[in-house]
Amino acid sequence: MFNYVDDDEPSQNDSTAQNDQIVTRVFNALRTTGFFAVKGHGLSTSDIYRQFTLGRLLNEDVSEDEKRQLHAQIAEEGSWAGYKVCV
Repeated sequence: MFNYVDDDEPSQNDSTAQNDQIVTRVFNALRTTGFFAVKGHGLSTSDIYRQFTLGRLLNEDVSEDEKRQLHAQIAEEGSWAGYKVCV
């Protein structure tokens, strides 16, 4: 079961307290259910499907050898760009 929080009317007055509340709610969602969703972001359904397709491509259709060639140089260069190898 998902904990559902609907923020259909976001505040136009962003504050640190409001941002902290959002961070806490997202953290709790990830900790308890492992998932959260954002709506009203302006992406089309086709944009979202394309992102899922790209994610599936990398995770299912690319060999481990190819992924290692794209290894993110986090420790070496401080760059998070690239593939993060699961160990």
